[in-house]
Amino acid sequence: LRPLSRAALRERLEGKIPPERQEACIALCGGSWAEALRLAEDDEMFAIRETAAEVCRHFAGRKNPSLFEMETRILSHEKRILDMLFAMAGLFRDGLYWKLTGETALLSNPDQRETAEMLAEHFTTSALRYIIEILLERYEKKQSFPGYKNKLMVEGMLFQIMEVKAA
Repeated sequence: LRPLSRAALRERLEGKIPPERQEACIALCGGSWAEALRLAEDDEMFAIRETAAEVCRHFAGRKNPSLFEMETRILSHEKRILDMLFAMAGLFRDGLYWKLTGETALLSNPDQRETAEMLAEHFTTSALRYIIEILLERYEKKQSFPGYKNKLMVEGMLFQIMEVKAA
């Protein structure tokens, strides 16, 4: 089966998913109706996405953001740290996409457009790319080595991102 278009998914999901979750589910499901329905029921995923957006806005909106506060927020979802890293990478990707195109059509997180705009405004193109690399590198490392300590990984990641921000 071919993946469904966003328009077809929107039509099929109308009334089956809460309206505030519909666009996010459509963007994240890869064209799968079943996956969109599964995502809509994953309350923790939406909490993770919101926490990721808060952390990203914290990075963008403050000259000297509190690393402790961001670490605490990220680790509040420690059992699903991979989802947190993926969500953060997606938001920075949206910031890069916004910066390069100024369009919203292909945002991974259409419900977080303001966060994408804020990241695009406060980071250079190269900084956004490097931060995405940092996040995906940590994602891959954690996936490959599940015993890798989350606290140490997050601390190192945050320090690396702060170095990019300071440059």
